[in-house]
Amino acid sequence: MRHVIICGLLFFSIAGKCQTGDTSSITANFRNMNITQFTDELQKRTGFSFFYDAKQFDTISFNFSVSNKSLSSILETAFSSTDFFFGIDRNNRVFITWGQPVFTSLGVSRNRVRKPSAVAKQVKDSVIRSAFAGVAGVKTLESVTISAALNVKSTTMGVQSIDIKTIKQVPVLFGEADVLRAVLTLPGVTSVGESSTGFNVRGGAADQNLILFNDATVYNPSHFFGFFSAFNPDIIKTAELYKSSIPEKYGGRLSSVLDVTAREGNKKKFEGSGGIGPITARVSFEGPIDSNRTSFIVSARTTYSDWLLRSIHNDAYGNSSAAFTDANVIVSHEINSNNNIYISAYMSNDKFRLNSDTLYGYSNRNGNIKWKHIFNNKFYGLAVAGWDHYQYNISSDQNPVNAYNLESSISQGSFRTDFNYSPDNKHALSFGLNSIYYKIKPGSFYPKGSQSLVIPDNLQDLGNK
Repeated sequence: MRHVIICGLLFFSIAGKCQTGDTSSITANFRNMNITQFTDELQKRTGFSFFYDAKQFDTISFNFSVSNKSLSSILETAFSSTDFFFGIDRNNRVFITWGQPVFTSLGVSRNRVRKPSAVAKQVKDSVIRSAFAGVAGVKTLESVTISAALNVKSTTMGVQSIDIKTIKQVPVLFGEADVLRAVLTLPGVTSVGESSTGFNVRGGAADQNLILFNDATVYNPSHFFGFFSAFNPDIIKTAELYKSSIPEKYGGRLSSVLDVTAREGNKKKFEGSGGIGPITARVSFEGPIDSNRTSFIVSARTTYSDWLLRSIHNDAYGNSSAAFTDANVIVSHEINSNNNIYISAYMSNDKFRLNSDTLYGYSNRNGNIKWKHIFNNKFYGLAVAGWDHYQYNISSDQNPVNAYNLESSISQGSFRTDFNYSPDNKHALSFGLNSIYYKIKPGSFYPKGSQSLVIPDNLQDLGNK
């Protein structure tokens, strides 16, 4: 019953306002006016305030004349053939809405306010004052606009960048930060299997990914059965994964490109860092060679994991061993403000056997030199020349008569130039040249040791590709 009385009071007030507060006669000529011009004209003549969403009137114009009409009559004429409703409160405020009445519980009809009901007329004045004391000050917002500034750094799609801080936050096995484990957390990237650092991007195969380290191609980026990646976290700066829209400078890859960049050495002071884990140890050292112009950084890792294999209480692992090493050397030199030279070298070795005399091994060898030249503040170029080598081998020497070596390798020499021209803040032009020479050794089988009776057998090398 309380709700009925309050609604009736509001109804009575609004209707009463239309009858008592809206008594002035208006004579006006509204010609091709939009909603703002229309309400401004009425506000000047009556002093009433208007509240509405101007966007809802973008297709409405007012074109009619009135003579000695009240405000309510003018509004009824203006909205008679539309889906707009209006209501007038006791504070000389006019509310205009679309599709629904201003106060649906007050009996507001389409485009006008109904007369008060019999129930409302029977309410005492004291009750009216009490009811309105709780609702007068009701605020009506004209509109709410939410805006945000977008910091768009690049229009390149399908690329995600990870810095070393993010890489070190990803939980890993044996406490060694791993860039490839961080890559596996990105959308669209999955692991090829347990205990492996290989990854698939959006359904592509692992060998369809191009993995670069300081512009050098790394064919096998894993250590120790896939538990560790080939990149020392102490010298990594960023890693970028291109999952689509791969830039032309990277050549043709069906699935993705992972571009890992190492940081430069400290040009002001010497410093070093290191770490010891359950099965690995690492160390790095950096500093200036020439004050503020030349710097170097050297890092190395190794493993002492045989104790872990021997501690497994299973005879199948009694004659097992595994080890890996890797090292990086990076030298950067500033010739002048427009020219910089960078020299980078990387090597890694892996060897393991699983309860047999057969020894498996693979290695990466990479080296390149990079020259960056700034022509002006809008145009700069980059030239890179390098040599990359990957080798895989299997050997056995337990029986001297059958001792053998089986090897295969792939090498590539590359030269690439990249130029970038930005005439203004809205346009950029990139162009360059890329050339790669491949030399592939499919397989070589030859005796190991002077007592071996193994007959050598070599597959024809593939070059000039």
